[in-house]
Amino acid sequence: MRKSIEPNYLSLFAGLWFAVASCIPVIFIFVVLLDSYDFVSKILLFAVLPISITFLLGFGLGSDILIPHKVKTSKQAMIKGLKVALSSYLVFIPLFAISIALYHSIFDRTPHEWLAVDFVRSLFASLIIASYFGSIIIGWLVLIVGAIAGWLLLKYRLLVQKRVS
Repeated sequence: MRKSIEPNYLSLFAGLWFAVASCIPVIFIFVVLLDSYDFVSKILLFAVLPISITFLLGFGLGSDILIPHKVKTSKQAMIKGLKVALSSYLVFIPLFAISIALYHSIFDRTPHEWLAVDFVRSLFASLIIASYFGSIIIGWLVLIVGAIAGWLLLKYRLLVQKRVS
């Protein structure tokens, strides 16, 4: 009997699945919100960082969808997908705020400002702004994509199981 997916690769496959799905909000950000100024740093901050975070969390949390005795229904798979999406969003926001605060405290400060004071002020401002506007502008799409990705991963697992048996 042939195995559907090697057990060692379930987590890797789930991580890649959610990473590819996270490209949808990333593309939305680039098409709708960003201009072409300083494109390399925007790629790192708005593409590489969230996709990497989603891969790691999909690797850890999303692989349960591929295990038949852990996730049995579409509702469970969508909830798992929501958990991956929400977790990645909640990890991304502080990392985004820290990187923005570091950038502003190093490059955009006046010579007489203290680096630590400026960093803390920038960090709190970035956290508040990123949390508020991020949830309004992109948070809804992240959650929808996460739920659909979880559901589609379950459907893929069921299709592979059907073909094997």
